[in-house]
Amino acid sequence: MLADLLNLKTLETDYSFILENLVARQSAAIQTVKKCQTLVLSKLILHYFNEYTDIEDFRGLTSTDWVFMKTLYPDLQVELILAIDNASRRVFEFIISPNMPISRLEYSSVGFNAGTEIPALFDHLLACQTNEHLVTLHLDWEEPSQNLSSTFIPFLQACKKLKCLELFTISPISGVDILLKSWLENRPESLEKVIIDVSNVHEEDDFPGWINITDYAFLLKLVGLNIMVNLHI
Repeated sequence: MLADLLNLKTLETDYSFILENLVARQSAAIQTVKKCQTLVLSKLILHYFNEYTDIEDFRGLTSTDWVFMKTLYPDLQVELILAIDNASRRVFEFIISPNMPISRLEYSSVGFNAGTEIPALFDHLLACQTNEHLVTLHLDWEEPSQNLSSTFIPFLQACKKLKCLELFTISPISGVDILLKSWLENRPESLEKVIIDVSNVHEEDDFPGWINITDYAFLLKLVGLNIMVNLHI
């Protein structure tokens, strides 16, 4: 099908048997790659919501599959949208593989404490060298953000192409002020736009951190970062 759609640049689909079969057929087409040089597919948008789809139903795309896809479509970039619950570690290790050219990642936890999962996610992304491709990261982190200093900051520093960060989290906000302070000292070079949204802020308990965040955000704006921080009581 794709071989007949010579001008197709963007394909959006869910992670399913359809996708697996499509990639398998494209991998088989590597034998006739010279005939496919005019293909211009450059964006593959993948959705996975494990509330509706169980990974046990799939074979899973391998690193080799993505090598074949990159051979057929040299400019291919993947936008991956994940919404997962307490099977998260298993899900992202299954779906995200080396050689998968993820330029945009949206990760949302669904109704669970993600504290032990987020560090594992970052470790896995680094192991797959996803940080080498990532341009946009949207993280919906439904837990207090103390882990920012130990897990998030080193990962962001390893993302050399990251331009846009969108972080949605809940209070306490101490991790956010540590994150912004670190950028005053050593901001990721490529980072241009930041949106941080913190819910459940308790005015009395979080007031010192709130002041720090406001001050740090102001200073980051002065040095050229397009940053917006929303704190919701």
